[in-house]
Amino acid sequence: MSTISINLMVISVIISIFLLAASVPTLANGYYQKPSSNPYEKPSIETPNGSRSGSGITCQSFGNACPAEGVYKCCDGYVCRPNTVGGISLCLPPLVPGEEEEYQKCRDITKICIDYGDYDCCGDLSCVPGSPANFIGAGVCLPMGGKMSSRNVKCQQQNNLCQPYGQYQCCPELSCVDPRTLTIPPLPIDLKLLPPGLGVCATLPKI
Repeated sequence: MSTISINLMVISVIISIFLLAASVPTLANGYYQKPSSNPYEKPSIETPNGSRSGSGITCQSFGNACPAEGVYKCCDGYVCRPNTVGGISLCLPPLVPGEEEEYQKCRDITKICIDYGDYDCCGDLSCVPGSPANFIGAGVCLPMGGKMSSRNVKCQQQNNLCQPYGQYQCCPELSCVDPRTLTIPPLPIDLKLLPPGLGVCATLPKI
């Protein structure tokens, strides 16, 4: 066999290996990259958790962030639902009948709240922060709109709800007391259900 024939065989083998490697999906930043049938389309990248991204029509799998519409919509079998932490919508399984009503319930007065998602306050109530005893970012649902606005109400009167560190400060000669730890005259509501950081304006007995 001549030298020219051997060289031609080597070249043909190299070309075959190159073409085979080009047809196999490659790794991009640790993710599995799918080849596109359209040479002008950017290849989509599939992440280990199943979400897909790229210039083509893609979808997001379970637990991935999603907008309600667009190329990052949820894959079949999942819906884009608001999350209670961070306000970011996530792809989650659809709610079963009866769970939808429970999911959409709002927080009533004096309940722990967050300004978004499941823990948003009902109606005209506002989620008022100000207690170091609460979780970071959490507050208490209180009537802060209209007549109860902190701009219009300078201080809280006797038996009114108060916050020792927040916007609901008691008027002079009154103290914001925790009814769970301090005995005060009977009040019209069950104060033992108040969350941490929320008290009642009362006159402390003189010692």
